[in-house]
Amino acid sequence: MAYVNTGIERAKTLTVDKQVGSISFTGYPKNYDITAAFTVGGDPYYFPLTNQQFQQLSTSDYNARLEAFKTYIESEEGIADLDAITDSGTPSSQENTTACPIGA
Repeated sequence: MAYVNTGIERAKTLTVDKQVGSISFTGYPKNYDITAAFTVGGDPYYFPLTNQQFQQLSTSDYNARLEAFKTYIESEEGIADLDAITDSGTPSSQENTTACPIGA
């Protein structure tokens, strides 16, 4: 099956910043990249992806990796529900036909 650009741009990084009184804890903010290798509970292992491989993931493969990535971050950071504290103005995917022209 040939790759088809859908016009949907996918976010690659998530920044976690733990603060008290607008001052970040030592070691924060931390950036996590969905294209990096990671494990969820020791299994399964998610292999690193190139930019092209990430861009060409099927929607179902992307959604599966995204859910595992969120679980990984929740575990690493001790966060109960990442979705509940994520900035809604920066979704994990959104239409952007400038960066991702349809049919290109």
